[in-house]
Amino acid sequence: MVLKNEIHTTVALERARPGTRVRKRKQMLKDIKAKAERLRKNPPPIPYKVELMLKSKGLWGPPKPLRTPDKDLPFPKDDVYFAQNYAYKRYDMEEAINNLKQLCHPSMMDEPDALVNIKIEFDMKASKKDRYIDGFTKTVAIVKPYDRGVPDRNVVCFVPNEDLRLQALQAGAIMAGGHELIMEISKGQVDIAEVDFFLCHEELIKQLAPLRSVVRDKTPNTANGTIGIDIVRMIQTFAKGMSLNVEKVKPAMGVADEPDYAHCVATIGRLGMEVDDMKDNLTAILDVLDEMKPKRKDGTGFITRVMLYCLPNQVASISKHYYFSIMHPLIYDPRVDEQVKVLAEGREQIAENVRKLKASTE
Repeated sequence: MVLKNEIHTTVALERARPGTRVRKRKQMLKDIKAKAERLRKNPPPIPYKVELMLKSKGLWGPPKPLRTPDKDLPFPKDDVYFAQNYAYKRYDMEEAINNLKQLCHPSMMDEPDALVNIKIEFDMKASKKDRYIDGFTKTVAIVKPYDRGVPDRNVVCFVPNEDLRLQALQAGAIMAGGHELIMEISKGQVDIAEVDFFLCHEELIKQLAPLRSVVRDKTPNTANGTIGIDIVRMIQTFAKGMSLNVEKVKPAMGVADEPDYAHCVATIGRLGMEVDDMKDNLTAILDVLDEMKPKRKDGTGFITRVMLYCLPNQVASISKHYYFSIMHPLIYDPRVDEQVKVLAEGREQIAENVRKLKASTE
C-alpha cells in the first residue's frame, strides 16, 4: 500500500528560515550578556554555609596582598604593642639569630641546631612603566659549608696546569685535567655517566670541540657560568652550591594580583654556626640575586625584604611573627633610618619615665 500524501517531519523541513535563526541567536546572546551584567552589579548572596567555610580558611573578604602592609604604619616606641597596628621591626643579624636560638631552645622547640631559612622578597618592576621581569633561577656558591641534607654534585674540571688541577681536586672535583683528559672523554675512555657538571678554565675554551658530541648539553659554556677563571669558586657553586628559584605568585582565591612581587626561599646555615659565617653565606646569595636587578630611573631597589626563620622538628609552617626581618646593605629599605630614630626616642622616653619614678619615690 502506497500513501500519496506523505508527511515529512525532518528538522531540515520544519526549522525556521536562516534570517529568523540568526535574529533569535543574536537575541539569545544579548540576553546572556545582559544577565551577566545584572549579576555583576547585583550578585546573588553567598549561601551561609559557604560563607562560614570561606571564613574558616581565611578567604572571606577582599583579596589580601602577599606583602606585609608596612608603608603607612608607624613604628612602635614601646616593647609591647599590637603587631597588626605597627610596621614590622627590622633586626640586626645577631639579634635575629638570638631570637631564633631562643625559639629553638630545648625548653621550647627543642632543636638547637635547626636550619636557618631565609625568605627573600623582590620588586619585579622593569625599567619601563607597567612592565615586569619574569622569574628566574640562579646557582650560588656556599661560602661557609654546612650540612644541608643535600648530597654534593659530581663535577669534572678542565684546567691548563698542574697547580690548578690540584686546587680543583682539593676543592671537591672528582676529576681534573687538561687536554689529555678532554681527549680521553671524547674517545669514551672515561666513565662520565655520574657527572653532573663539566667546568672549564678560559684558557682551554678552544679545545672543547671534541666534547660536544659526547657530553652534549653538559658542554661548558659562558652562558651558564661553567667557563671562567676562578675554578675553586666555580666548584663551590656547581658541586656544593644551591639553586635559587625566584618565583612570581599567580593570583588565586583570596590572594591579590601583585605582578611586581616575587620571592625566593633558601638556607644560610644552622643555629650552631657562627653568626659571621651565616652572614657570609647570606651576602653571597644576595650578591648573585642582585645581578638581575633592572635599571630603573626612580632608583628603587630590587631586593626589598629578607626574613630569617626556622622550621623546628620538620614543622610545615610557623606563625608569621616568628619571621624576623633583617637589615643588610643589599636590601632596599628606606624606612630603616626612621625605625632607628623612633627606637632612640622610645628609649629616651623610657629613661625619662624611670628618672621621674625614682624622683617621686625619693
